[in-house]
Amino acid sequence: MSFGAFYINGLQTGLPGGNQQSLGPFAIPFADVQAVYQEVLGSGANYITPPQPADLSGNMANGVWIIPPDGNTVTLLLQGAPTDTGFYINPQTPTYLPFDTVTPNYPAQIVLTASGAVTIVLQFV
Repeated sequence: MSFGAFYINGLQTGLPGGNQQSLGPFAIPFADVQAVYQEVLGSGANYITPPQPADLSGNMANGVWIIPPDGNTVTLLLQGAPTDTGFYINPQTPTYLPFDTVTPNYPAQIVLTASGAVTIVLQFV
């Protein structure tokens, strides 16, 4: 198994007084893509069960990339449970959701509420 990191580093400009603010650097560790799911989401709440460690040769996924199709206009609300307020993710940009691998607290399900039908890709890393 190979390992790597996804790095985020940026610089915010145009702040009051001409100031700048650094962002990061942050390193998000990941391993091989362990599972790839193509999910057809219907309008409303969609329940996704992440692959469990037993399904991944005993390994635990570090997180999941939620990858909407190019040009997607269907809104996507990410929730831990259907009663959660959740938060909207960008419908045209991949979103990374890291799992708690320290404690570990592995999610039993991920809820994505869509405003219409759309097919997304989930990459568990």
